[in-house]
Amino acid sequence: IVCSDIPPFREIGNDNVCYFSLQETPETIAGKIIHFVENLRPHKMYQRVKNNYVWDNIYHKTLMPTLEKIMKC
Repeated sequence: IVCSDIPPFREIGNDNVCYFSLQETPETIAGKIIHFVENLRPHKMYQRVKNNYVWDNIYHKTLMPTLEKIMKC
């Protein structure tokens, strides 16, 4: 993933994304993209997305514990 450097993208992508500033020149951005692709390790991003954003994991890690707390009240 290559995207502008804004907080929502930082929160989701962490260090597994190539970020660029809108103030950077196209040449600088292209250089960043080339460097990023040459050192790409997609398994890290895949694992992070799977662990944090797949519905089954969200349910078991967040929703179910919350519902259990509510049911005990």
